[in-house]
Amino acid sequence: MRFHRHVSEEARAFLREQLIAYKKEVVMTPDERSELHKWVAKGRSPYENGDYIYGLDFVGALRAEEERTIEYMSLSDEVRADYHAVTNSDDIICVSEFDDIDFPELPF
Repeated sequence: MRFHRHVSEEARAFLREQLIAYKKEVVMTPDERSELHKWVAKGRSPYENGDYIYGLDFVGALRAEEERTIEYMSLSDEVRADYHAVTNSDDIICVSEFDDIDFPELPF
């Protein structure tokens, strides 16, 4: 694998070791392997993901994103429009276990 030039020799050695170990641990498709090689060539660990999804390695996050895309594409146009209306809003939406509790008004 060819690393990007900004990746130091020390990092390259470390990442090669990680990649070898990771490939032994994770069964993946050829497309996933190709994406993984691109990811590591940029100096990133296979045990991390670019979406900062807690608890998922690179291939795990790749699969989660693919599942999300498939699920999204299966939605009706109406539901997708509602999704975009919510996600493109400047409003912050917070769902909490305390939503059903009727708290008293604060004096300030």
